[in-house]
Amino acid sequence: MIMRAGLWVFAGKLGAQVTRLVLVIILARLLSPEAFGVVAAVQVIVALSEVVVRFGVGAALIQSERLTRRIEGTAMTLMLLLAGMICLVIFAARGLLADWMNIPELVEVLPVTLLSFVIAAATNPATNLIAREMDYRFLAGIEVATYALGYGLVAAVLAWQGYSYWSMIIGTLVQNLLRAILIFRRRPVRPVLVIDRTEAAGLIRFGGGVFLTQMMSTLARRGDNAIVSSMFGAAALGYYSRAYALMDMTNALLGSVFREVLFSGFSKKRRESGTEGIGEAFLMAHAFAALVILPISAAMYLLADEVVLILLGRKWQEVVPLLEVLSLGMYFRLAYKVSGAFNMASGRVYGNAARNLAYVVEVVAFGYLGGSIAGVEGVAWGVLTALGCHFVTMTHYALGPCGLRWPALLRALAPFVLAAGAGTLAAMGALSLLRGSLPETATAVLASLAGLLPYLAVLFLLRRQPVLARVLRRFVNLVTKLRGGRNGGGKKKGNLAPGGRNSKMERPFPSDPESPPSDTTSRKDEP
Repeated sequence: MIMRAGLWVFAGKLGAQVTRLVLVIILARLLSPEAFGVVAAVQVIVALSEVVVRFGVGAALIQSERLTRRIEGTAMTLMLLLAGMICLVIFAARGLLADWMNIPELVEVLPVTLLSFVIAAATNPATNLIAREMDYRFLAGIEVATYALGYGLVAAVLAWQGYSYWSMIIGTLVQNLLRAILIFRRRPVRPVLVIDRTEAAGLIRFGGGVFLTQMMSTLARRGDNAIVSSMFGAAALGYYSRAYALMDMTNALLGSVFREVLFSGFSKKRRESGTEGIGEAFLMAHAFAALVILPISAAMYLLADEVVLILLGRKWQEVVPLLEVLSLGMYFRLAYKVSGAFNMASGRVYGNAARNLAYVVEVVAFGYLGGSIAGVEGVAWGVLTALGCHFVTMTHYALGPCGLRWPALLRALAPFVLAAGAGTLAAMGALSLLRGSLPETATAVLASLAGLLPYLAVLFLLRRQPVLARVLRRFVNLVTKLRGGRNGGGKKKGNLAPGGRNSKMERPFPSDPESPPSDTTSRKDEP
């Protein structure tokens, strides 16, 4: 079930990322680096505010064993109260924030952004309740639709009309409005007028640790933007934010799958069968992360020149060295989310929070030190150093409860590292021959193919390695099952509601004897 839910999240995120890529290409040619810098500065403040207003309540709804309408309403009321207080504080302090971020435009932009913030906060409980039911097919659909029709279309038209950074601000507002309408039609949640202390305490007890974890993580992820903005201004932040956005497209796609689906899946597995099979699932999740992200990381580093020229244009050449540095940490950025999802599902939220606090300190310290020495590129190197440290601490914290040690994880990752190394060497050789003699697009495509072939060849040679073999077997079983569902959908027995799953189906991967039994009493709208 976890892998099938993951496919739906992946499909939704993939659709959104394809739309985002198209929009990046369009907006990079219509807007200036300063406009992107203004929006990136706004996102620093809003991202921190969103963590405060959620207070981990949504995660508590997913993880809780008992739910009532009153608990759901209590969660909604808590979020609305916190959202109101946060809006008042930010509105009153918008002048100080603009001075601190070195971006005066924040004074006029923040009030509109706060409206988007309130709408997003109000939809959070309903979204997490849908995730609890593992109905990621619905969430995937609205993600693509609202981003393409809300943000994408509106932002592109307004940018073409000359509205600069306002095009992205208003596009975000329209996207959140559309998303709220669709979410509440699917899963309405009504706030309660009187909060029950016992129910609120239950949400806050778990949610408090999640809040601390998310706050520290957000500070770390946005801290580099704050450093670049305060030290070098809006234009520098515009270049840095575009480099980060290009690097983060794949991580945002896969990171959401791991964070959302693994947390929901691990929580469900613990509710049903305790810790049985968690260690194997942990290794397979890390192996899948390495399988996908290592070749992409290598390609992004080697092809940074071509990627920037093709997607952004020649006026964005200052993005190239930043993208090269940031791309080196793509695996660390994805893998620590795997470990974090496991820790959250285990209820170890305060341990997560402590390690994320250390991550914040590392990002600020290394980023500021790097910026003082080598400018914006130095900030990127500082962030990479902090990211490597955070991966080690988060993964080490997760290994113990799994009954695992570092050698087991390293053995699981070894085939992918060897394959990525072989692919990188082949791609470097191809680039030395192709650059300067072919257009950028042809160079990027041919070099990528030159690296992909040896990558796949090495994996084929090492296919009997235990973890790699299980990952490949699960994929084969899943593809076979999905093809069977398309070819014989009318022959299935049992009740299969839209977005649901067949109650007769006892195993998510029938031909794999190691697969645990699925929940035959699950809700009818689970995929």
